[in-house]
Amino acid sequence: MGKDGIVVASDGQSTENAAGQPIRAVCEKIYSLGKGALWGASGDGGAIQEVKRQLDALGPTELQGHRTLCGLFTKIIFGINKPRVERFKALRLQKSPPILAKALLAQYDGNSPCIVEFNYDGSTTGYEELGYQAIGSGNIFARASLQGHQTRNLPLDRAEILGYMTVQKAIEIAAYGLGYPIDVWTLSMKQRFPMVERVTEQKKKALSDTVAAISSAQMEVLLSHHAPPVNT
Repeated sequence: MGKDGIVVASDGQSTENAAGQPIRAVCEKIYSLGKGALWGASGDGGAIQEVKRQLDALGPTELQGHRTLCGLFTKIIFGINKPRVERFKALRLQKSPPILAKALLAQYDGNSPCIVEFNYDGSTTGYEELGYQAIGSGNIFARASLQGHQTRNLPLDRAEILGYMTVQKAIEIAAYGLGYPIDVWTLSMKQRFPMVERVTEQKKKALSDTVAAISSAQMEVLLSHHAPPVNT
């Protein structure tokens, strides 16, 4: 969350259960809800598709209002995960538990930007005060990268750079579960109305170049820095 909007970024890989071991597939994880909201999901491809299918089936009036939308997400996430857990218990499988869905919603409630996480059981956590949140298997890497950055003070274009860099680092660090391509969206107020925009491939190339330049500059600063002498 920047000072003039919200950036939502993700990797482009979903994880699917298979007989031998989990497999990966390319998957979009960020979607718009009309012109005024963005949502993202984590989990396997089937769970993300089911969340999208249920949201797509709703009419415009059902998607109006922040509280209404939060209630819908709670119902949908819980409704998807509950039968998955029940089927797993009924089958008494010895393999790993099912991959469950989570969701993240970015929306304006009036003039106030909101970031809400929907946990496995449908419960919610707001991150407006912190200014950022991450879900999915790479959340620990993203949170570590964002820690210490005063995201709420960043202009939207700088927040885009930080969002891209955060996802790129997570992909490069994670042993599995994350992969390219990176997807970046923004949500900001345009003439008193919220507007979502998807970052183009050309702009993502520019973001990638900027992140590489930042990493190079960080290394130069580190190499040129002289540590103070240690008193013995």
